[in-house]
Amino acid sequence: MSMGFKLRLKAKVRSAYEMEVNVMRDANKGKRKRGAAFLLLNACMLVLTACGGQGTMNGDGTEREVIKKPDKTITVIDNPPVETDHQMEVAHIDELKGIQGLDWLSENKIIVNKDNIKMKPATIEGEQRYPRNLYIRDLAAPDQEDKVLVEAPDNQSFALLSADKKYLFYKKNIEDTATGYIMNMATRESVRTGKGELHANEGEWIDNERVIFSLITGSIVTSDVTGHTEVVLPVEEIVQNATKASERNATIVPKADYSILNATQRGSTVYYTSGQDKLYAYNLETKEKKILERKVIWFVPTHDNTQTALVKRTSETEMELTVTDSGLQKKLTLAKGTQIYGMSWSPDGTKLVYMVISQGDGVNGIFVADTVSGKTTPIAVDAKNGSGLLRWSPSGSKLLTSSAVLEDNKYIFYTYVISFQ
Repeated sequence: MSMGFKLRLKAKVRSAYEMEVNVMRDANKGKRKRGAAFLLLNACMLVLTACGGQGTMNGDGTEREVIKKPDKTITVIDNPPVETDHQMEVAHIDELKGIQGLDWLSENKIIVNKDNIKMKPATIEGEQRYPRNLYIRDLAAPDQEDKVLVEAPDNQSFALLSADKKYLFYKKNIEDTATGYIMNMATRESVRTGKGELHANEGEWIDNERVIFSLITGSIVTSDVTGHTEVVLPVEEIVQNATKASERNATIVPKADYSILNATQRGSTVYYTSGQDKLYAYNLETKEKKILERKVIWFVPTHDNTQTALVKRTSETEMELTVTDSGLQKKLTLAKGTQIYGMSWSPDGTKLVYMVISQGDGVNGIFVADTVSGKTTPIAVDAKNGSGLLRWSPSGSKLLTSSAVLEDNKYIFYTYVISFQ
């Protein structure tokens, strides 16, 4: 496959996920059930642990709990996760026009962006367009006016809250790039996450006080809630071929051409993908870097890093979504399609939501997969116009997603709040 074709195809894969950039430019049910006996066994194991029971090992290396009595020894064997026939069912879907839902502040409040008609509009291509600012919408009070976070003439987007909901990582868009900020939700004061320009849809929280993201120059950077930034992996300016014979002909490439995406940190390891679709792991302590996988488009680990949603290219027109363990060993295959994106893990790490777009009569739509049973639930929302953003509510009982629809030569956002039974 030629490099030009590969880059064009990758651009198409990411185009739906970056739909909001174009718009900016234009302007606890559903959890696994366990039997009473299993609950009783867990309770017994807690009591045994509290009483100082001694441990022995199962054949697979896991520990058994042992309690000794004068006349006998009882060994309690851990049970594996119980697969059930339960499949998530959609209770209802609420459609909200004119806003882009971005994240959950609470179970009933969401962060959205929309036109701020109180600001002075700018004239673009003969049309007046208002800046899009961030707001809080209370879903439980539909008649209540949305509360603006910070009124500004800038287009604000992205909006990702820390796990404790005390800080908001957001961006101000400039064409296809953005500058990053962290807002204190109590004071509404913001600090900038350095001077570098960010990719419009890259970045995530490491913990409640630090974010990690890649710059368009290729560097990977962290920033804390005070605005202190640190380059954890500088851009590589020299690209060399694999063979020693070619090292003498190493080519100097512009920093902007070295694409780094999917930057995420788990423990002391930073993971990222390169423009050549290679998945890397960089150890912050040893400073060692190694290639983990090739042909990787998306890499999304659970918060505890026990599972990973991995999207790999299997052909020029097909991708495959699998769930792997922490060592990237395949556990199950969930989907194949022309485009697969938007993966997001439920708060308990047992459910994965994702979008699939296929050519012809292939699979299309938004799906929720139970990674224990492998069962999937389709969601009746058009994914072809989806922004690629999927967010779980804190309880894991709701989903937030958005779609951009062209109406009267202008993109209009529709947000969908999906509630499960």
